[in-house]
Amino acid sequence: MKKSIIVIGILGLLILWLVFSAIGSYNSMVTKDEAVDGQWAQVENVYQRRADPYPNLVNTVKGYGRSPKKKPLKKEVVNRLEA
Repeated sequence: MKKSIIVIGILGLLILWLVFSAIGSYNSMVTKDEAVDGQWAQVENVYQRRADPYPNLVNTVKGYGRSPKKKPLKKEVVNRLEA
């Protein structure tokens, strides 16, 4: 009788240890997954900041090309040197 109680107690403790170990492992994986998501958000943020200036630059170049003041560069340089 005593041996069976001891064996049942040891098995119960083993099962509890396995349950708590599984819960701890799950919580650890969730924490690491959140960290990875946070770092990936930083990467996407950097990509977005790099991509934002290009449309503005393209529009600026298009606007300069459509401006009525279309002097050749050589004339512009000579005019500035004479001034």
